[in-house]
Amino acid sequence: MHQDVWNRKFCGEGVPDWAAQNNFNFSKSMQFPWPLSKPYDVDENNYPSEEECVSRKWPQYHFSLAISSAVGNLYDNKHGLRDKFTTFWGKVANVFSSFDNILGYELLNEPWCGNIYEDPLLLLEGVADRIKLQPLYD
Repeated sequence: MHQDVWNRKFCGEGVPDWAAQNNFNFSKSMQFPWPLSKPYDVDENNYPSEEECVSRKWPQYHFSLAISSAVGNLYDNKHGLRDKFTTFWGKVANVFSSFDNILGYELLNEPWCGNIYEDPLLLLEGVADRIKLQPLYD
């Protein structure tokens, strides 16, 4: 599952809109891409314009509150997101179970460490792997 910056709501691609859920309780002044800059204007789908998105290098967006919150929600199973993620991968594995040329699956490409605003220690080497990613993979 390839993703870069999670979803179009966050100037990226990867997870569908329903899975790109942040904590919903941010004030308008703290919307994406805060704290990197003031919030971007969005269209009717909550997508920022391409012009605003390309105003920064895409890896910087991982440090926005919205993305950290959305990724953290998957890891912490908020809104049942981890359950839906595992159901998805179960269906993928079932579809391809008869293929003898499958070596493995990349469950989440280049995963972000989670909600660094709730737990800044996730930025330390190995911490997110141990307490967020491994439970997701299990």
